[in-house]
Amino acid sequence: MKPIGGFLEFELPQIGESFHPEAVALSTGRGGIRFMLQHLGLKRCYIPFYACDSVLSPFRAEGIEVVFYEIDEQLEPKELPLLAEDDYFLYINFFGIKEQTVVRLEAHYGDKLLIDNVHLFFAKGYPNNWSFTSARKYFGIPDGAYVYPPQQTQVNLPTDRYKPTQINHLVNRLIGDRELAYRQNLTHEENLQPEVKVMSTFSEKMLNAIDYESVQAIRQENFQWLHQQLSPYNQLIIDVPPKTTCFRYPFLPKKMIPKGPFYKQQLFIPSFWSDVFKRPIDGFEWEKRLSQQLFPLPIDHRYRIDDLKRLVAFMLKQL
Repeated sequence: MKPIGGFLEFELPQIGESFHPEAVALSTGRGGIRFMLQHLGLKRCYIPFYACDSVLSPFRAEGIEVVFYEIDEQLEPKELPLLAEDDYFLYINFFGIKEQTVVRLEAHYGDKLLIDNVHLFFAKGYPNNWSFTSARKYFGIPDGAYVYPPQQTQVNLPTDRYKPTQINHLVNRLIGDRELAYRQNLTHEENLQPEVKVMSTFSEKMLNAIDYESVQAIRQENFQWLHQQLSPYNQLIIDVPPKTTCFRYPFLPKKMIPKGPFYKQQLFIPSFWSDVFKRPIDGFEWEKRLSQQLFPLPIDHRYRIDDLKRLVAFMLKQL
């Protein structure tokens, strides 16, 4: 029975519906990985060394052995191991620009390929493969991820729905207190666990208020413009269809460029991922270089070309 009266709740325009109505809507990407693992029953999985620890935590929670593999200068696996019966191979669609590589790996590994699409929110499912994506990577929400089982797989949603206890980082970012919001966001990220829970009602309603068509158009335009400006200086070879809605523009300069001067200009560029240095494992020098030297440049719908002109102009001065 719908209640009548009481104080007014937080209001959002209902522009549309979920972009992923066919997917399993869970609270986090790491929870989505664990949900996937619980349905597969695998014993060992090959995972790129260039990955954050949040990808690894569900495997550890399920007691699954992880074997790291190297990627090359095109962000593709250097070697393709022969898989045993209970082995799987996970590939990250880095920055949303490696969809063609996903297709090739799918042809090679079949349903043994697990597809991490957290950098490609607008990707749908695959006929024979498990895949997952993250809404939190693309939008300002406290939780949200989508898991796509293979089309022939029937799964049941968990009954426990995620209840966000903290949205202060989102509110403070909205009202302009960026430094406080940044610290609160770090705490929020640290507190996330690989729990299998249904997406919160709060995030669900926020996601239904998004104009996805507009978001895609802006991201596509921003990505292509950055590529036009920076591709002559980029050590990564990037070739994606114009209509691909990527996560960020990955720019790798020839030399190491400190990010401190960018921060002083209010240009905040993250590092993906410092976790690789904390692992007591030798080798993987290319992955460590990426973590130190790569500039994952923002292309999201908050910005237009005039905003990015300032970013590019400052970048070119550092080369």
